[in-house]
Amino acid sequence: MKKMILFLIGLTLIICKETQQEDTFFKDDIPDINSFVENPFDPKSIPIIGKTKEEDILKFYPNKPNERRSFRKAQTRKIHSEICNYDREILFQQLTSNPIEGQGMVGYSGKEYIYFWVYLQGGIVACYTIEHLVMGKNGEWETGKYDMDVEELNLEYRIAELYTYWSQRSQKDRDKYGVKSFDVGNKPWSKEAE
Repeated sequence: MKKMILFLIGLTLIICKETQQEDTFFKDDIPDINSFVENPFDPKSIPIIGKTKEEDILKFYPNKPNERRSFRKAQTRKIHSEICNYDREILFQQLTSNPIEGQGMVGYSGKEYIYFWVYLQGGIVACYTIEHLVMGKNGEWETGKYDMDVEELNLEYRIAELYTYWSQRSQKDRDKYGVKSFDVGNKPWSKEAE
């Protein structure tokens, strides 16, 4: 009987310890891009910087966001020489394509891609960016009419941002999503999250 009681106490402590390790700070995050959710871009849904709240943005786009990441420490980015501080970013994307078939193949040909990033500070829109690409007549991607021409959206910046995000998550979380350091710049993980 004593062994059974000690076993149950031990099991309770293990369960409590596991529950305490879950970090609710990231509970709403969608760290992996979900390309299968369509969020048709509406130019009328552009937020008002400093006024529009996150819940208002989510009403504009009834589908789940394609990505959502939270940051413990405010991040800074430069958009057309303006500094934007944010602690959460949300992506809504519209990927329009044409199906293609032939010779035993099935696939698609991209037609138009819109990536609408919203950056929030304390639940309020701090800034946003729009990357808009359309397939040109010559088969090359061209800038679309909604594109904001933000040079800071390059791959190197995105990798650094991903590294910052995953560095703040625990090793358990990184394992859950299968994220390795080589996925985000091949640097060792920070010890802050551990």
